[in-house]
Amino acid sequence: MDQDILNGIGELDFEELQPSIFPIPSDMNIDDYLREILDEQMSPTQVEVDTDNGPYIGQWKEIENISKKNIPAINNSLARYFSDSSLYQKIRTIFPDEIEHKCWHQINTTDDPIPQESLTKAKAVKQSLLELVGTRLNDENFAMQADDRVKLQQFQTLLERNQLQAIDLVKIFEKMLKREHGIILTARDTAQSFPNGHVNTCPPYDTPGVAQRFQDLSKDISEMREFCREVGGVLEQTFSDFQRLRLCTGGNVHVIDTYDRSQITNAEEARMWQTIVNLRQSLIKNRRTLLDWHRERVFPRLKGLLSKIHHEIAEWQRAQAFAANGKYVESYDIDQLEDCCKPTAELMILSLDQIYNLTQLEVNTVDEERQFIEILERLRVSYENLIKEIVTFGLVVEKQPPQVLMKDKKFACHLRHLVSNGLGLHQYSFPTKVSLVTSDVACAIKDTGPTTPMSTSGEIVNNLKNSDYNEQTKQLHIHMTNMTLKMKMRGDKGRADTVAEEKYCMVFRSQIRVRLSSNTEYEVTAQTMSLPIVVISHGKQEADARATIFWDNAFSDAFRRPFEVPSQVQWSWILDGLHWLWKKECENESSVHMEGGGLSLSATKYLTHKLFNTESVEPSTMVTWKQFNHDSLHGKTFTFWKWFFNVMELVSSNFVKKYWNLGLIQGFVSKATSQKMLLQRSPGTFMFRFSDTVLGALSISCYTVCKDNPNRGYEVGHLQPDTVKKFQQRSLPDMVKDIQYLHFLYPATPKEHVFGPHYTPEPQPSTNDDDYWPKEMHVVLKGSHQQRQSPSQTISPNGDVLSPGVLSPGSVSEPFSPNVSRHESLDISMGNDTQP
Repeated sequence: MDQDILNGIGELDFEELQPSIFPIPSDMNIDDYLREILDEQMSPTQVEVDTDNGPYIGQWKEIENISKKNIPAINNSLARYFSDSSLYQKIRTIFPDEIEHKCWHQINTTDDPIPQESLTKAKAVKQSLLELVGTRLNDENFAMQADDRVKLQQFQTLLERNQLQAIDLVKIFEKMLKREHGIILTARDTAQSFPNGHVNTCPPYDTPGVAQRFQDLSKDISEMREFCREVGGVLEQTFSDFQRLRLCTGGNVHVIDTYDRSQITNAEEARMWQTIVNLRQSLIKNRRTLLDWHRERVFPRLKGLLSKIHHEIAEWQRAQAFAANGKYVESYDIDQLEDCCKPTAELMILSLDQIYNLTQLEVNTVDEERQFIEILERLRVSYENLIKEIVTFGLVVEKQPPQVLMKDKKFACHLRHLVSNGLGLHQYSFPTKVSLVTSDVACAIKDTGPTTPMSTSGEIVNNLKNSDYNEQTKQLHIHMTNMTLKMKMRGDKGRADTVAEEKYCMVFRSQIRVRLSSNTEYEVTAQTMSLPIVVISHGKQEADARATIFWDNAFSDAFRRPFEVPSQVQWSWILDGLHWLWKKECENESSVHMEGGGLSLSATKYLTHKLFNTESVEPSTMVTWKQFNHDSLHGKTFTFWKWFFNVMELVSSNFVKKYWNLGLIQGFVSKATSQKMLLQRSPGTFMFRFSDTVLGALSISCYTVCKDNPNRGYEVGHLQPDTVKKFQQRSLPDMVKDIQYLHFLYPATPKEHVFGPHYTPEPQPSTNDDDYWPKEMHVVLKGSHQQRQSPSQTISPNGDVLSPGVLSPGSVSEPFSPNVSRHESLDISMGNDTQP
């Protein structure tokens, strides 16, 4: 709506408007001024959500209840959560209910640029919080602790001075709420699995859920942190003893090896000597203990943590592929991955610092010291390699580029580094370059690592961007925007499906400076890949390209070689994938993540019959890629996928989607089945079904009386199918309105009840002084026997004009059927109120 307003004022000359009428600040252009007006029009009450709809409502009370139950499985997570002393955490505790009732989940924070609607909502949320804080500070009747008042004043200042962008505020609080949600899910899983609050020590039979895996990983990191602190304490004491030893030996520890003990002449010297020897032996023992701890416990466990995180990142990327098909599987979210990567990287650098410190403790003989230093050196290299590895795969694609990519068309994607400020990576902005490569090159990169030379396919314009660190959210992003692909034609020009089966991917490489100590710095090449991409040059290739991407997203493995997929899969798997894809493309956004919807049981039976020409097929029946998108259907010139894709395009269009979601379109019904269904209903009953012969078209099947031959009685006719182009000219409800013998939408709903609210209003008489006669379009059915009908008339079988009104199935007059073999056309009718 706001964009329409901005577009609509383009022809006005604002310089001629009086300042008193339109007072635009001198330092602001008109677009910014109007956007501010639009932002102000959204009151704070509009950012509240209904009690039943908010995903975070009631979380704080549940968190408090969980904290009282002393559940061992989540105690560490709760302790870390409540130990957060940030300003935003304090605001969360002061306004628990108010925070939960904001529309955080309705604000898109990932797109670039952020949609205007989301920006407007974010600003409204910020304004409502500012007013909430002001009201609380000015409430003299509300008892408040001094610390709370200070925090509120700090938060108020932060918002008033615009030191925190509205969209960043949303990111911070939504991350906090998601973290709470994860704790709650873990607690629920634990309560169901272990009612007494005790963790079962037996290995689970099934793979633990994401909440449990995240809890286990967080627990491992917490235990490692405690152990590293213990190691640090021992190391600190060892250093203190080492300084004492150096003091006793005059700074030269090796003098002990050359000292002649026979020169000791009294008991005091002997006691002093023994103290020095004991101190040295203690240092050697402690240093050996620290080394063994690192070799046998710290390094292996950090390596294990790294392996687990790598695995979870791969699973998260697999979940991205599922989500691209509309299927949302349980996996880590990206904030949870960052919450694991960042502390793990910090533990690695802490352990490396301890190794650096151990190299300074020279307390043994020269030969022994040389062996010890060699071991430390190998351990140092191992730790540095761990750090390089986590920096390398910590780069991920947060928002994928289009998987069906049109040449010369702008596109964007977003990356994020999960280590963020854990290793100080944010201190230096680093460049990231993206290249398009074939699957063969992707395999080579997978095998040999990020230093592999690349032969690119085509040229990506504007393919180099620098990283951007957000101080408020503590996140490290790379926004790749305004890119276009320049690419020559390739493949068999005569076959669109050949081009549409070539898979590419985008490879992102960042050159990141990693400072490991005051005098040690590396440049690490971080690398990640996008999901597979099919490049097309025109719309005719889109259906085949979407088939390739659908198959890859639905049936590939998380740890495959790029981009291997099975050549055949079970039919039940395909139905599941089509179910979620249909739900994503054709249903309202509010219902995509909810149970129900998608493809019904009757729809799956219909699709089964369409592919196999029979309904009796085992779910485990294997279907090949060739059957899915190469072989034509029985008696047709198109494939199964082509038919399904075009139907999906029809229903997902703005002209049909609303009526599908209202349940007004039967859709997946064959001619024979529709005939059986309609013959059991009253005359005038009709339904919508997807055409079997015309791609992406909707046909009306209706139960009528044949006027040419009354002896034939009732019959079911099928109107010529309509594509999206027809619905662009005349809406679906208006078509139903125009065809007068359609009375009841199957099974028995008067059409005025369901389609009446969607009719286009009748044109009003023209008040202009021009000499044009107004006109409008109507659908008529051509037949040699049929009289022309006015849109507001209903004709009975004997030709009488009936009064308009809502009819019931029991009282309906018998409509006659046109010659259904004739085609449907658009008729332009003159309005009755016009004068020549």
